[in-house]
Amino acid sequence: MSAGVMRDLTLGDLTLGAVLRRFAVGAVAALALLAGGAAAQQAEEGESTAPDSLVERYGAWTVQCAAGNRGCVAFQQLSNSETGQRIVRATIVPAGDETTARLRLLVPLGPRLSDGVVVRIDETEPQTAPYLTCLQRGCVATTGIDEVLDQKLRAGGKMFVAVSAIESGRVVRFELSLSGISRAMDRLGSL
Repeated sequence: MSAGVMRDLTLGDLTLGAVLRRFAVGAVAALALLAGGAAAQQAEEGESTAPDSLVERYGAWTVQCAAGNRGCVAFQQLSNSETGQRIVRATIVPAGDETTARLRLLVPLGPRLSDGVVVRIDETEPQTAPYLTCLQRGCVATTGIDEVLDQKLRAGGKMFVAVSAIESGRVVRFELSLSGISRAMDRLGSL
């Protein structure tokens, strides 16, 4: 670089890098102040003050609150014991602004979308959760948790999730434990 260009990239004795570092430190401090003020304002307005980050285990279920106040959920995930890769994930999403909580299921790619995901609690009548979308990490189906499903989940021992493969139509079944789900759902209600 020529001396003239270098001169343009300095402010007195500070290099461009030093100026940018000072700016970044100031920006982070300003954002922290704004975030703290927003949290205080939410608390004053009576809005949710769920924990920033929380992970609690209840039997086979985990209650987790994500950082950034993105909400809390209860979930169970089945993974391949050899690779650790997720196979299926069942998530209880609290009602929030909706009238009922939701059961959201994330299943592997390749299902016959028109069939939805069939959910059965123990030996009770199955119900179908329609697919919402497919993402890179799998396909998402959801159903509302009405009073009947809530009671089945709390009283049940196992949740069976069945998915039809798009090509062969073969049905793949997954079994999730309902151990601890009642306490996990109660905890969600208290957050």
